[in-house]
Amino acid sequence: MNDEHEAERRKHKLDLLRRVLDTLALWRQSQSEFRQIVVGPRERLMRVLIGITFVAIGLVAVLPLGLPKIFSPNGDEVGVAMFLVFGGEVAVLSGAGLTKYYFASNDAIGKILFGLCFVVSVALMIAGLVSVFSDIGVSIYLLVVGFVGALLSALALK
Repeated sequence: MNDEHEAERRKHKLDLLRRVLDTLALWRQSQSEFRQIVVGPRERLMRVLIGITFVAIGLVAVLPLGLPKIFSPNGDEVGVAMFLVFGGEVAVLSGAGLTKYYFASNDAIGKILFGLCFVVSVALMIAGLVSVFSDIGVSIYLLVVGFVGALLSALALK
């Protein structure tokens, strides 16, 4: 009886493994069909322009809007500035990633945009280090956001 139970368990495991392998094969087939999409030069240019637009919006949110207001004595302005810095950093990373990695996009422009994101992230870390003695909370926030942005952009530059 124990052998029958063991044989039934093995049969069930093999059946489950076959189903998983079939699902994986279907997924691979759909991925290979997705990669075969041909992208024209106009669509490629539009993707690059959208990525550059994201980067520009992110830079405006971080540098002239968020960073100066983050040192304000008004708590509400600091809160809004923190959201602007974080959102701008995400927009810069998204635009650079969209330009570099979105299939059939431009790799060279993507690397330039990731380099720009790295420079902005280092600027955030420097601002965090400069303000470490005036406001430790804002300083740590800038250091963390800048470090994560610099790390992600440096990894993407490889």
